Amino acid sequence: MRIELTQIMDLNVYTDKGDYIGKVEDIKIDTNDKRVTGLVIGDINHNIFDIKYRFVVIPYRFAKSIADIILVSSVVKTLIGRAKPKEEA
Repeated sequence: MRIELTQIMDLNVYTDKGDYIGKVEDIKIDTNDKRVTGLVIGDINHNIFDIKYRFVVIPYRFAKSIADIILVSSVVKTLIGRAKPKEEA
């Protein structure tokens, strides 16, 4: 998939089942391999994800389609749901 990085910024991200995840805030790049490795997602839908983080990183390999929105594999919802921070004592 070839696309300009500026086209990805601020796109809404949904699972392939239609669940809103959030909005692309930043992009992780491996400068040695010259490739995108992850999408930093902000504006997380806390109604779906019970996490306290402000941002999550979704591996770029989970992106299925990029156009007016980004569709990612629905497995992301499961992975993010498991990434809950430990409760403070």
